[in-house]
Amino acid sequence: MTAANDQRIKVVEILEATTGGTRRHLSDLVTRIDKDRFDVSVICSTLRDPAFADDVQNMRALGVTVVEIPMLRKICPMNDPIAFWRIWRYLVAEKPDIVHTHSSKAGFLGRLAAKLTRTRLVVHTPHLFAFEMEASDILKAFFFRLEQFASRMTDMTICVSPCEKETALRLGLVSPKDCSVVLNGVDIPDASVSERNRAQKRKELGLAEDDIVIGSIGRFTRQKGYDYFLAAAKLLADKLPGARFVLIGNGELRGEIERTIKESGIANRCIAVSAHDDFSQYYPIFDIFVLTSLWEGMPYAMLEAMSIGRAVAAFKTGGIADVITDHKDGLLVSPRNTEELASAISTLATEPQKREDLGQAARLLISSEYKVETMVHRTEDLYVQGLQV
Repeated sequence: MTAANDQRIKVVEILEATTGGTRRHLSDLVTRIDKDRFDVSVICSTLRDPAFADDVQNMRALGVTVVEIPMLRKICPMNDPIAFWRIWRYLVAEKPDIVHTHSSKAGFLGRLAAKLTRTRLVVHTPHLFAFEMEASDILKAFFFRLEQFASRMTDMTICVSPCEKETALRLGLVSPKDCSVVLNGVDIPDASVSERNRAQKRKELGLAEDDIVIGSIGRFTRQKGYDYFLAAAKLLADKLPGARFVLIGNGELRGEIERTIKESGIANRCIAVSAHDDFSQYYPIFDIFVLTSLWEGMPYAMLEAMSIGRAVAAFKTGGIADVITDHKDGLLVSPRNTEELASAISTLATEPQKREDLGQAARLLISSEYKVETMVHRTEDLYVQGLQV
């Protein structure tokens, strides 16, 4: 290690929720951060998604130290103290300048360990608070109390959307001076390459070039609200004879989704495609991208669809409404409202010029405000500013 590298800021990133957007956010941050200024290591768990092992391999290949500590999503009196002790022990040995925790479980264990080891700067990114997710009122109240406690050990909160920051401020979890927004960012693909891939992927999936393909990409979980997508597809099947409905992803609800498709009588118009990684290859097949998430921080799937000029119809939830301005660069509908969703999809399917205009406006928005490089550089700047306080 050179003398210059000895002066690098030492950062430890901690994440248990190694799926979906949080997985993507962490991987982008630690693989693209300026290695001349920051010495980054990662504490993570692969229990949530074994496929995260590929990300771990990629990080290590780029010189990032990765320490795997098994953590469970649910509260576990047996596992949690062991995970906490192992995190604490690593921080004692490494003495980082910054500990940056992500999401709920790692956010609690990591912030507690960081404070007990007197880390100079403790940073947290919620990626949506646990008490905003679907749970009983008692459990939500419990999660809120845990976040209240952990927030007292937090020097800086970095939110992924203005909506997330507003929630934190409104509930008194942060002070304005200690809370910032760093928007999630994506790579902006070459539009011509995306269009060349369109015909090939459609052929592989049995879709015709002149089909109007309406669909979504993501984990097959309750959060994504795919039952509303399928209900809208059923309403539209007869009204839009040239449309095909496609869901691409993986998860515990795959079997349930396939049964719903069959029982709804739309199996000849709707398919569920199993895909575990590299969803980017599928975005070009769509004409209309639909997002029916019931809660979200700042969804990468929507950003990626918009980045290649796809018109989006989405539930107005979480950070979605921070990105899309209704009828300017997408269409927003009331959450859980199947009729409104079907109407928005129908508008985009039957008005090609509106679909094109919204898609191009979406691509322009993402390419100007939601670049991954901007996300990384803004985070780097906040790290440095935080240490100077």
